[in-house]
Amino acid sequence: MGDSKTSPDRTDGLHPLQRAVWRVLEPYKKRRINVAYSGGNDSTALLSVIASLRESFGLRVRALHVNHDWTPESSVWETHCQNFCRDLDVPLKSFTLKWRDDSGMRGEVGKFGEARSREQRYQWFASVCGGKDLLVTAHHLEDQGETLILRLMRGSAIRGLGAMRPAQKLYGMMVLRPLLDVPKERLKEWVTEHHLDIVCDGSNFDETYNRNLLRQRVFPVLQSRWPNTAKALARSAGHFQEVQSVLDSVAAEDLVTCTMSGGAN
Repeated sequence: MGDSKTSPDRTDGLHPLQRAVWRVLEPYKKRRINVAYSGGNDSTALLSVIASLRESFGLRVRALHVNHDWTPESSVWETHCQNFCRDLDVPLKSFTLKWRDDSGMRGEVGKFGEARSREQRYQWFASVCGGKDLLVTAHHLEDQGETLILRLMRGSAIRGLGAMRPAQKLYGMMVLRPLLDVPKERLKEWVTEHHLDIVCDGSNFDETYNRNLLRQRVFPVLQSRWPNTAKALARSAGHFQEVQSVLDSVAAEDLVTCTMSGGAN
């Protein structure tokens, strides 16, 4: 009889965090991976994890950093990111947000500049990634719960209540979020265990931003009463995604039926 042994599974020796990230990346492993990297705890952990998978799985990795130009520290953070990526031997591409209009006046940078900031970020990401490369972000379990609550407060329909998807087309590019099932605490542990340097953006504590208010005030209250708040909210978002998928499937079938009926007349 022939040898019934199978080849070794290269994921056997992986850290649970590496395995969670690889599970989402594997179907796209032949594409270049662009990691949205701010220098903060979450994106630092993500970039470090993906960099640690390069040799084993032959990944092509690049970091993308957006200098928001909100404070004088922004340029310092960009330099930090450059140094960190150099140490990891990961190429880095940077972009500075534009806050001045055609007249040279500086636009709103605070709360009311959030939408403008996001639009610029993703337009730049899309211009760099195109239709072939991946953009990978460090959104985690608690981020997913916060997103669902924010969508509820906006009165979103089922599609919106699905919150963030692990894989989603945005601005013509494929965006992956491999950490949506991973608690933030696990990312902190990775950063601590590997002695990684990070930067801290003080605006993350500014409660004029809705997400920060949720993070600083609302979530602690919910979790003190219901410790599994983040997991429960993420699970609900998953249910909404499943419902939307069924609706999309039925709508597609109905469209085919209607098209065929119309063609028969």
